[in-house]
Amino acid sequence: MAVTSCLFRPALAQEVVDFCADLYRDDPNWIPPVPAELARQFDAGFDFYQTEGNRHRHFIATTGKGMAGHVLAQVNHEMRDRQGHAVGALGFFECVPDYAAAEDLLGAATDWLRDEAGRARIWGPLDFDIWHRYRFLTRGFDETPFFGEPYNPPYYPDYFERFGFDLLQTWNSFELRGRAAVEAVAARSEARYRRVLAEGYRFVPVRAGREADVRALHRAEMRSYQGFLGYTTCARTEYQRIVEAFVHRTGPGVGAFVYDPAGAVAGFTAAYPDIGDSLRAARAAADPTRRRAVFYMFGISPEERAKRHGLGSAVAHHTFRRLLAAGYEEVVFALVAADSPARGIIGAAKRTAQKEYALYALDRS
Repeated sequence: MAVTSCLFRPALAQEVVDFCADLYRDDPNWIPPVPAELARQFDAGFDFYQTEGNRHRHFIATTGKGMAGHVLAQVNHEMRDRQGHAVGALGFFECVPDYAAAEDLLGAATDWLRDEAGRARIWGPLDFDIWHRYRFLTRGFDETPFFGEPYNPPYYPDYFERFGFDLLQTWNSFELRGRAAVEAVAARSEARYRRVLAEGYRFVPVRAGREADVRALHRAEMRSYQGFLGYTTCARTEYQRIVEAFVHRTGPGVGAFVYDPAGAVAGFTAAYPDIGDSLRAARAAADPTRRRAVFYMFGISPEERAKRHGLGSAVAHHTFRRLLAAGYEEVVFALVAADSPARGIIGAAKRTAQKEYALYALDRS
C-alpha cells in the first residue's frame, strides 16, 4: 500500500469517478456523482482554493491494482468549533473495504493537517464546508435513499471510529408515508400559520430561476444559519452555482420567502421532488408512480427567532400544505440535527427516524 499526495492533478477527478463506479458497482442505492461537478471542485480555479487562508492536499492510496482510496485534507480559514478553536477537515473520503488502506489514508491526511497546516482539531467527513456534501450515513442503509442525502458504505463510520474519531453530532431524516401522515403533521401547526397570517406575514414563492430571488435566498440563509455547527460563509457566486445545479436536476421545487409586516424577509423554506429513483433507474428498479418530496431546509431570521412566536412551525405548515397540493403523498423531513427544535414540528413522528447521519471529530494535539 502506498499513499501519495498532491495539490492538483488533471486526471484526479476522473480517477475518483472511475474508482467510485467500481467501488459501488453492486450497490443499487448509490447515485453517481456528476463528473463535471467533481472536476470543477478539484480544479485550481474553484472558489475554495482561491480564498486567502484556505489550504488543502489530496491523499491517494494505491496498490498494484490501482486506486484503493482517496481523501482531501482541507483548511477552511473560517471554520471553528463551538469554543472558537480552528478546525481542519477531511472530505471526499472513499476507500475499499480494507481498514489498513483507510488507516494509511487517514494517518497521512491528519498528519499533514496537524504538522503542516496547524490543525490538530479535525472534523469529517466534510467537503469544504456545510454548503457542500458532509456527514456519513450511519443508520438506514436498508431504506431507499433520497436525492441530496449523504450516502456511503456502512463500514466508513466504523473506519473513522477505529482510527480514533469521536461522534460530534448526529442528524436524522423522517419519512412521512401516505397523505394522512403528511396531513397530520401539517395540522399540528395550522393554528400558528393562521395566526402569523393574521399578524400580516406573507408567504411568497421563491423563483429559483430568478437571480434576485437567489440573492435574497443567499442573504436569508447566511443569516439564519449563523449558529449552526461548522457554519462558514458561502460566497454568493458559489451559492448561486449550487442552487442552479440543484434546480437543473430537480426542477424548481416548492420554496417560499416569508415577509414580516414591515416587508423584511423573516424566513424561507425549500423542498424539492425526490429524483433519486430516476437517477438509479439504470442500476436498480425504479417506481415510476412514486411521488416523494424532500423537505430539505427552512429557516427564520435571528430577529424572528428571538420573538419565539412559532414562525418556524408556520413555515413548515405552509410547506407541507403546498407539497400536498402539488400531489406529493410521501415527504422526507430531511437532515434534522439531534438538538434542533425543528424536531418538535413533526410530533410523534420524530420517534421513528428512518435515517441517521454523523459528523466526527478527532483531536491530534
